[in-house]
Amino acid sequence: MADVIRFHHVQGRTEGVLALAAQLGEATGHTVLTPDLFEGRTFASIDEGSPRARSIGFGPLIERVSGPRMPFPPATRAIATCLPTAASRPTTRTRPRYS
Repeated sequence: MADVIRFHHVQGRTEGVLALAAQLGEATGHTVLTPDLFEGRTFASIDEGSPRARSIGFGPLIERVSGPRMPFPPATRAIATCLPTAASRPTTRTRPRYS
């Protein structure tokens, strides 16, 4: 089985994100990692979360995903939705693709 990184959306690492990751892990047998790019903050809506993402900036988000703070093994797969999709591209492009 593979390790899978499941990046959260603009509302942060919410209970829904964690529940989806748990379900994915249970259904597939993969280890699903859910890094927190917003340092513990979550938001009730996209309108509330978007300013947080903008205040961090895409450059720092990319560093959080692909820098030394995220020392994932090379074989780790990545899944991203919404805002972190753009920030996670450097990570997803360097990961093996499923066949």
